[in-house]
Amino acid sequence: MPPLPKPPALEIARSYLQRLVGSGGMDSRVFPHLAVTEAIPGRVRCELVVTKEVANKHDTIHGGAIASLVDIIGSTAIATHGPNYQSHVSVDLNVSYLKAAPLNSKVHIEGTCDRLGRTLAFTTTTVKMGDDLVAVGRHTKFIMQPRAVHKESGHGESKSRHGHSGSGDGKE
Repeated sequence: MPPLPKPPALEIARSYLQRLVGSGGMDSRVFPHLAVTEAIPGRVRCELVVTKEVANKHDTIHGGAIASLVDIIGSTAIATHGPNYQSHVSVDLNVSYLKAAPLNSKVHIEGTCDRLGRTLAFTTTTVKMGDDLVAVGRHTKFIMQPRAVHKESGHGESKSRHGHSGSGDGKE
């Protein structure tokens, strides 16, 4: 049987972001109106209107909201590489804040997966308002690999590819 066609990057990006925003966590409260506008493997473009939910006391986009954008948009850029790149955790994140984006302004966010290795991915995310650069962030992520199950002595234990063993129930 021939393999199923791989979904286009835009579909993957929208689906991945919807899972993040729809999870009921912080992202769902802060970014319900974040929209993916374009995607190719390794690159995602989004837009967001600065609302009270993402603003600080000065009525400009909050630095924490920008840091969250660096996290989730960089993660989405990684996810566009396919099903083996849907689960990852942060290792390092830094942001340079260059200009304020006021309430009701539209910002354009671009996340790029600069390097995708076997266990680490490196991303850069820019936030712009028109031609003005609002912020630049860099993010390193550890790629979580699916566990391979090894039947050892009939116990059904699994071993990750890094040699960690456990029952596979996430309670190690």
